[in-house]
Amino acid sequence: MANLEDKKKWLEDWARSLDPDIRFVAEAECGFGRECVSITHEGLGQHVEYPDDAPVTADDAYHKGPYLCVLGRGENAVNQMYDWCKALDAEGYNKFQAQANDKFDGHPIAKILGQDKKYILVRSE
Repeated sequence: MANLEDKKKWLEDWARSLDPDIRFVAEAECGFGRECVSITHEGLGQHVEYPDDAPVTADDAYHKGPYLCVLGRGENAVNQMYDWCKALDAEGYNKFQAQANDKFDGHPIAKILGQDKKYILVRSE
């Protein structure tokens, strides 16, 4: 069984395999400053989203949006993120796609800040 450091390393490698700008962040925040671990687009600080048909196996998955975030920090949160991402990877979700972010469609400031796109995990074909 993998130890905590092995799990963090796997998460870092898996995130980077999606895209060089995707990272596993062990000390992130989601919502209004809630501590979490997440898979995040580094340059834009946006959490990567998962599609509706993807399995959610983490008990403490962030529940106010389809983000690859597990609430909390430390070993329990990392273990949940590891198990979740391993399940996603086993289901073939191993690349991501930039899509238009309807929430900020056409807003010039959103484009400048890079918020005009959202990053969604997808199955490889």
